[in-house]
Amino acid sequence: MSSHGRRIARDLGRLHELARRLFDFVSEEYRPVTEVTLHLSACTAVAENPHCSDPVVRTVLLAQMLWYATRDPAAANPRHVVGLGLFADELIPALLAERPPDGSVTAQRLHEIRGEIDYLCMSLAIAADPGIPEFGRG
Repeated sequence: MSSHGRRIARDLGRLHELARRLFDFVSEEYRPVTEVTLHLSACTAVAENPHCSDPVVRTVLLAQMLWYATRDPAAANPRHVVGLGLFADELIPALLAERPPDGSVTAQRLHEIRGEIDYLCMSLAIAADPGIPEFGRG
């Protein structure tokens, strides 16, 4: 595997771990509902589900999708993963705004996870597009 391929695989692996940490952290701190039924009969089904309007549920669903998308780095599509990272960039601040945590440590940790996801997704976006020069080169 080339250094380019190893870098992508490393970033996907780190995102996989971050997805698990985000899920576990939000689940422990916010105690979301444990079961949500999604009907996939219409495009609007998730939006119409009352549980999905909860920012905690949206965040744990995102963490599950990010975990799933990165579980096999060899089969993962970095561009799809970057798209999920963009959702994290929106959902984590929304969670903090709509459901402020009891302590500042929780907010700080969520901001750190968001920052790590942002960094890794930027790295993947650059690595997935060979036309973009890497940081520090030319």
